[in-house]
Parts: sequence; C-alpha cells; structure tokens
Amino acid sequence: MKRMICTICLLLLVSSCNYVGVLGGSGGEFDSTNFTLEFGGPENKPGKSGERDWLLVGGVTYINNKEGTQNKEFGGFGKLGLEVVPDTGFFVNALGGITFMKESSGYVTQHGSWQSTESETEVNGMFGGGVTYFISDDNFCIQANYDNRRGYTIGVGWRF
Repeated sequence: MKRMICTICLLLLVSSCNYVGVLGGSGGEFDSTNFTLEFGGPENKPGKSGERDWLLVGGVTYINNKEGTQNKEFGGFGKLGLEVVPDTGFFVNALGGITFMKESSGYVTQHGSWQSTESETEVNGMFGGGVTYFISDDNFCIQANYDNRRGYTIGVGWRF
C-alpha cells in the first residue's frame, strides 16, 4: 500500500495534473469494498465559450476482495468524458482498464499453523461508465460510476 501511495504522489507531481478525485464504494464480482484515486482533469479551452470540454482522467484502484481472505486486487484505468451540454460542467464518462489479483491460498497444518501454497496472479479487464458534475464554481465535482470490477462507486473531486 505504501508503494502505491508513493507511486501515485510521484505521478501527480510529474504529470502536472490539475484534478484529483477520491472515490469509494461496494459491489463488483465479490460484493466487496473499494477505494480509488483519480488524477488528470478537464481539458479547458480558455476563451472558447460554448464549446464542449473533455474530461481525461487516469486512476488507480484497490479492491478488498473476498472478505476474510488475503485476496486483494489492484488496478489502473483511464476515463474519458464528454461534456453533454457546453458550459454546464456535466460529463458522461466511459472507462476502461486492467486489474491484478493475487490469489493467496494454503492450509492449516495438524499443529494449527498456516502453510501457504504457491499463489497465482489473475488479470481482469475493467470497463464501465458514469457521470461527473462540476458544481457551479467549476472546481469541486461529484461523480458516480459503475464498472464490472468495483461495482458502484461515488466520490468527489477537486480541480486546481
């Protein structure tokens, strides 16, 4: 988890992004909790009022699969949105990405200790969509998404 946070911070600094979002939810294949951090932002067109803006966001996600086990899922995705009506701040989004889940398995020995067996990494595609709405000041947004790995997610974002 520390590596993921350090990587995210580095990406934010290097990419000179102008947007950060935090989402969470429950659902997906295993009906489990998830946490997502997004970065990127709306593509502004200064001085071109009346034209639609694009939303281009990258993100990383953590899914706590199969409650009570050690199976965790990490992934990354890209999200592309189009402003439905110019100058409204309401975007319709499509997202796609990939997740990796390391399956931990094992057994309890006759002495009561846990013995791990060889683990496998499962790779899954991630696809879905959602909506993002930038509130009147155009800096704060609320969003709702659905995809096949995380299920429903809701969150907030801030453009700086």
